[in-house]
Amino acid sequence: MKKIKSIFKEAKYDMARQLNDLPKDSNWTDFASMFDIGVLDLDKFAYLMKFKNFENLDMSISPKDLLRKKGKKFIEALRDSSLKANKMSDKEIINSINSLWP
Repeated sequence: MKKIKSIFKEAKYDMARQLNDLPKDSNWTDFASMFDIGVLDLDKFAYLMKFKNFENLDMSISPKDLLRKKGKKFIEALRDSSLKANKMSDKEIINSINSLWP
């Protein structure tokens, strides 16, 4: 049963990559929408944050918790993955994330 669940999870993320659209149950969906990024951008972001891929990131930590943990590195990785974030100050990025998860 555990193996079947694993196969379905893997298929969900593979489909998301093909469509470059996040799974609706991801805790990163609002974050991606806010910064105008898709799954492929989140794969890059995850890699920059030292995760294997977006799937691993999604299962491991929320955006707000990762920001708290990694701070400046989080902001740098986000700017490297999002054109919208490039136009924002550190404070604007932090406030945007905090507005989603007070």
